[in-house]
Amino acid sequence: MAHLNRGALTLGMVPIGGFLADYVFNLGLTRFLTPHSYGDFKVAYSFAYFFGLTVLLGGDRAAPMVLAPCLERGEPRRVWEYLRFYLGNALGLGLAVITVTWR
Repeated sequence: MAHLNRGALTLGMVPIGGFLADYVFNLGLTRFLTPHSYGDFKVAYSFAYFFGLTVLLGGDRAAPMVLAPCLERGEPRRVWEYLRFYLGNALGLGLAVITVTWR
């Protein structure tokens, strides 16, 4: 039971820590950037976040179907192959988005 309590605490603290880090980072940016530059940064950040999500969609659905049988049979090599393939796809699609949108 202690394991679950520790996991729940970690699960609760990670988003809070991420929010605080993001808040402090943006607060620091507002002190160093002009309002126009900060607005440009936020637009670029939102664009990257949106396309990052679209690039990574599908991996969470495919992972249980592909990885569960491999893990049950004890085939870590196939797990690494899947991860390498998925990472390659994510990087390739990310570079494609950057190439298309780069000014």
